[in-house]
Amino acid sequence: MTKESLHTFKIDVFDMSLLASLDLLLSSKESNLEILSCSTSKIEPTKYSVNPSVTLGVHKTSDHKILVGTRENQPKAFPVNGPRQVIMMSMNGKKEKVYHINNNGKPIFTVPYRITTDNDDNIYVIDILDKEESGRIVALDKTNGVRWIYMGNPDINKKNKH
Repeated sequence: MTKESLHTFKIDVFDMSLLASLDLLLSSKESNLEILSCSTSKIEPTKYSVNPSVTLGVHKTSDHKILVGTRENQPKAFPVNGPRQVIMMSMNGKKEKVYHINNNGKPIFTVPYRITTDNDDNIYVIDILDKEESGRIVALDKTNGVRWIYMGNPDINKKNKH
């Protein structure tokens, strides 16, 4: 059996999500998401913009919303020099909700790295906290913001410190 390459692309992809059309929605740490079209096999621009920020994690929900993690446009994730957000967009690219500040006025995210949802439309974000890639899981309610934050098991965290 031989492997054959149908198409080759030169693109740095940070995250991706499969759309109902079977196109791939791509995050490449640019201000706009891109689509790898299954019909044309070309990478095309989209209407999903987070300008002046850059895209990180991306996820399409079961109710056809696009969730995008963002950070300020700078070469490295640290130090934090601007807003870190999760933005909910409609399929036509309209921003519907921005998760950024908690009920105490504090930023929710450091680096919203990966995003997923459950059957009840709750949102789960892997949030990277520092250069050593310590992280946590932030659970968001679709309407009210932060539900809970999981920092890991303290006993395991102590054992696995560098």
